[in-house]
Amino acid sequence: MVVLFLETVEQVNRLVETGITVNGMFEPVMPLTQPATKITLSNVPPFISDDFLTRELSRHGKVVSPIRKVSAEANPQLDSPLTPQELYAALQSMQGRKAPGIDGLTVEFYKVFWDILAGDILDVFNESLVAGSLALSSRRAIITLLPKKGNLQDIKNWRPVSLLCTDYKILSKVLANRLRGVMEQILMFWRSPVH
Repeated sequence: MVVLFLETVEQVNRLVETGITVNGMFEPVMPLTQPATKITLSNVPPFISDDFLTRELSRHGKVVSPIRKVSAEANPQLDSPLTPQELYAALQSMQGRKAPGIDGLTVEFYKVFWDILAGDILDVFNESLVAGSLALSSRRAIITLLPKKGNLQDIKNWRPVSLLCTDYKILSKVLANRLRGVMEQILMFWRSPVH
């Protein structure tokens, strides 16, 4: 069984037109009624019962409340605009000879043409971070199956892989590098001594 999260009824209809059987209900996703940093009873779509929501929020609070937060001193490091140096370091740390994403642009392509592309990519990434959304082309992936060892007639000997666009990988690596610098102060809370 494959589970798909589709944004519109038109997308469901397009699947049906191609001969794919759609089982189950299609419920459109309702946006929050107001921007918020916390889920509250006032900004949840009306089809969720109050009892269920109250129970889940209570359970969620018990799990999340002991989690340490990033210090105020570390926040600027995470929130500041990306720099050309961060992007370049991320790109240089990436291995080549990997399958590209849907745009067909490889790590090698970015390395060869970096001096031409760097400024535009930096602008797009910083605008995306301010807007809170990446371009659709950066968020798309090709999902394919790669063979493992063994009888290839057996589905267990195949593994799915998502081929992501290189620009997405560059941004992900930059953000991971930034997080790496502050994770130690957060993870110390969760570590236990090894015996």
